[in-house]
Amino acid sequence: MASYLIALLLAFAGPFLLSFHWNVRKAIWSCPRRLVWSLLLMSVPFWVWDVAVTSRGHWSFSEAHTLPFRLGLLPIEEWLFFPVVGFIAIFLWEVVGYYQRRHA
Repeated sequence: MASYLIALLLAFAGPFLLSFHWNVRKAIWSCPRRLVWSLLLMSVPFWVWDVAVTSRGHWSFSEAHTLPFRLGLLPIEEWLFFPVVGFIAIFLWEVVGYYQRRHA
């Protein structure tokens, strides 16, 4: 069962779809390269940490809840986790910023 992937997709779907709303679209999508770099800069240290602790046996991933495909020691869902959470954080930051500016 791919419950980890399903949870990620459900968490990502709403913010991703709403990121095209005119209120926040410009803030998020005006410079896709900046968005990608932001997500990579945030994700890389966590990926390194994840691989390190997984290789030491301190951390593991249930095969019952992840896809069988692994990239290194990590399931593909774990590689997606940090960019997805980062995107959600950026989306929320921009939405809150928009409404704060609007009501200021």
